[in-house]
Amino acid sequence: MIDAAQTPQRFVFVDALRGISALWVVVFHAFASNRLDSLEVVLPGWSRWLIHMGYVGVTVFFVLSGFVIAHSFDRQRVDAPSIGWFMIRRSVRLDPPYWLSIAATLVVARAALPSCTVLVAHMFYLQDLLRMEPLSPIYWTLCLEFQFYLMFALLLGIAYRFRSNRTDHRSLRVTFTAAALVAAVFPVGLADPATLPAGLFLPRWYTFLVGAFACWAINGTIPRFAFYAYVAVLFAAAIELRHVDAVVATVIAALLLVVGRAGALGNWLHWQPLQLLGRTSYGLYLLHNPIIAVTFGVLRRITPSTPSWELLWLLIVLVSSCVGAWLFWKLVERPCMIFSRRCRPSAQLLLAIS
Repeated sequence: MIDAAQTPQRFVFVDALRGISALWVVVFHAFASNRLDSLEVVLPGWSRWLIHMGYVGVTVFFVLSGFVIAHSFDRQRVDAPSIGWFMIRRSVRLDPPYWLSIAATLVVARAALPSCTVLVAHMFYLQDLLRMEPLSPIYWTLCLEFQFYLMFALLLGIAYRFRSNRTDHRSLRVTFTAAALVAAVFPVGLADPATLPAGLFLPRWYTFLVGAFACWAINGTIPRFAFYAYVAVLFAAAIELRHVDAVVATVIAALLLVVGRAGALGNWLHWQPLQLLGRTSYGLYLLHNPIIAVTFGVLRRITPSTPSWELLWLLIVLVSSCVGAWLFWKLVERPCMIFSRRCRPSAQLLLAIS
């Protein structure tokens, strides 16, 4: 179980998975830019397959996010004010880096400035719901993340409103059983995501939930057999339908449970380069496309397009992206993280609310 005495300061294993996934996405987009064609044709088939599977790194992000957010609510009061403060902390932590990445994307693109409506929609993660052309192809994931956060917190608030005491999980189990069933209709093929409004979180809601359920199965909030049953159904359907994202989501969630039960979340994959990648993964995700565009744009003008040179280009892109992400974390993300931790109601306010 995850309890106060055993919980590590950081989930080292989670950070490592996040770092690996972020780097995987960077490699995927580097090849998807069609600037490494000479290199790609000489690579073995298995490596090309692995590279082009990099898009599932985003699915791993969603699962890990569900796990961490569920843990962050553990043993906390969940009501309207606490949900509000939670969303404020998330915004303070994530919004400024995201806004700066928008600026970097616009500078690199050298395009005309978008309208104020488009900019405001992007600032509040509404561009997909409003059917606007995204300023970057990666921003759809952030739009979904904030919908995940809000829906998860609201459902927790509803469940906690009807529980009799801190150890009563019945209302939570009922609430999230309903949520799990709704989320499952998409990966098992009972509903078509195309029938929903563009940008809505529901088709990928299961990825966040299986991460949260893994956390709750570790700490005893939900029975482990219920978690295994849900994941097994999703996995079986995913294999039948060849739903790659669902396969990855269920495998990662099950892996989190296994590692958590082994008490190894705080020490497995405790390799400093992986931990550094994990810490800087948000900036790496936000900035890698502008860095790829600038780096390839310069290198293609001064070197030939041969497999050897393109391999060097790829290495330069990876190093540049990691260095840029580290600087971004140091100068932008870290101050936002520190400030977000201070965004909590005062003792006097809590007393007045209660």
